[in-house]
Parts: sequence; C-alpha cells; structure tokens
Amino acid sequence: MEEGLKINLEGYYKTYEDVPVSETFVNFNDHTFRSEKNLNIGTQKVYGVDLLVQQKLVKDIYGTISYSRMWSKVDDPRIGYEGNTYSSDYDFPHVFNAIIGKRFSNLRTNLDGMPFYIKYPSYILPFSDDMEISVRWRYASGKPYTPKIYVTNEQHRVGGTDWTEGSWIASSDVNGSRYEPYHRLDIGFNSRYNFDSWNLIFTLSVQNIYNRKNITMYQYNSDGTVDNVYQFSLLPVAGIEVEF
Repeated sequence: MEEGLKINLEGYYKTYEDVPVSETFVNFNDHTFRSEKNLNIGTQKVYGVDLLVQQKLVKDIYGTISYSRMWSKVDDPRIGYEGNTYSSDYDFPHVFNAIIGKRFSNLRTNLDGMPFYIKYPSYILPFSDDMEISVRWRYASGKPYTPKIYVTNEQHRVGGTDWTEGSWIASSDVNGSRYEPYHRLDIGFNSRYNFDSWNLIFTLSVQNIYNRKNITMYQYNSDGTVDNVYQFSLLPVAGIEVEF
C-alpha cells in the first residue's frame, strides 16, 4: 500500500418496519376516501456497497474518491398492490464523489524575497504561507418521483368564475420515474494567516462551475404544461473567518 493510501469497501443490508403510511395512500384506488390518519404498516429495505479510496496528504497533495451503489425499496402497502415494491424517495442507485487538493506552503515568504515589481503587486492577492486549492466533482442518480397525469374531467376554481381546464393527478406508478442525474463541479481556495493568538482565513469558492442545470422538481401548471424548477446555477462565494 502506497504511503497514506487507504482503501475501504463496506456492504450493508437494513430493514425498516412499522413505517408510518398515510391511510389515504393505502386506499389509493378509492378516490372518495379521505383520512388524516397514519398506519404503522410500512416496510422498507435498504442495501448496497460503499467504496472509499483516500490519499492522505503526501507531498502537499491529497485526494478522495468515493462510490456508493445502493438500493432502497418499499413494499407497496396499497390495497390491490400487495407483493409489489417501488423505489423510496431516497433511492439513489449511484453516488460518486471525487476530491483532489493541493497545499501551498511558504508562498508569501517566497514572494517577499522577489523583486519589488513582483513582491508588492502580490499583496493585492490573498497569498499567505498556508494556502490550499481543492476541486470537487459529485454525481448522483436522478431522484425518483411519481409521474402526474393531466385529466380534463376534473376542474378546480382559480377565482371568481374562472376554472382550470383540467387537473393533475398522481399516477399509480409510485416513484416510477426519475429526474435527470445530478452533477456539478466546485473549486475552492483558502488562505490562512497565522498570528500569535489568532488566525485569519480567507475563503473563495465557485460552486457549479460549468453551470449545470440540476432539476429540483417539476412545476405542474393548471393549463397542463410543465416547467422545470432548477437548483442554483454557477455561484461564487467569498468569506473571511477569524479563529481565536
């Protein structure tokens, strides 16, 4: 095994019983049934494997790669669907993270020894003797969701004498669809200034650097159209921390 290299592989299998389930959901096929009661009849299984490859700091470089293969299945509690299963809300079959970072030592000291036309302009930038740059990429399978169906035989009043042209109803295929996969690339920088009794840390990061449009949810409009609702796009963040 190389210096500072750690590899870990773990498997797991978990079962959950007596999970609260809406009584209305249990009677899914009875469209006239309404109840605010929950029944402790739900069962769920979660199993998978986790792989971690970690390189600790060696020659000012470190990195981590992690991968999870997971299944999260729910036994269908609905009347008439006995024996079926569906993906839970937190079923992400594939999750991958990769981080690589580099530390820079004594850069400020080295710059102070350079000619004045390099030394003094360098003070504009937050260069110190203890700096770090890191890059992180993450990927996850799309979150499962239950498709909705637009029907025109049901309308809802939207105000006054105005009614919708139809209504959205949940399909029977619980969590049968998935949003698009989630992924993004982040870059971070921090510079630490160490004083006798306190430290000053300057941080700068750019999240979602290639501006991936990750979908949070779908917005179902009363006219039957569907809009995508996205998470944040490219986002720069800067900050200053003080440690005592």
